Amino acid sequence: MKIKLFSGLSIYKKMVIIFTIIITLSAISTVLINRFLFLESYVRLEENQILEESEGIKELINRNLENLDSTCIDWAHWDDSYNFVSGLNQDFIDINFADAADTLYTLDINIMAFTDKEGNIIYSNYFNSSYDMQQDIPEEIKILAKK
Repeated sequence: MKIKLFSGLSIYKKMVIIFTIIITLSAISTVLINRFLFLESYVRLEENQILEESEGIKELINRNLENLDSTCIDWAHWDDSYNFVSGLNQDFIDINFADAADTLYTLDINIMAFTDKEGNIIYSNYFNSSYDMQQDIPEEIKILAKK
């Protein structure tokens, strides 16, 4: 028994149908190959790049924290700093913060605050580098100082 697929169709119509099936299968296989081979490898490449960049950012933050820690230790050991916090010695501010923006710039920081044991801010200076000007210390920092 013979199955007569496409019987009664002209050769032209048979060729168009076969050609359409081949093009459709080629397009589907191309999409699947791209999806499973290329797209997945690009996703892995992006994930690896993100991990490498995040490690670099982490190292930069750690270096900044080490520098800040060193600066804090340096200032904390000054008798003048201690005396200022203990008795509000205005000479300390006049001498060390005559040009507060320059002091903060030299230390490569944007904010400096002296607190007592209870976390009350005795003196603070904030230089907003985005606006290139001194401003009041942000409320969030005041709240953090209390903790």
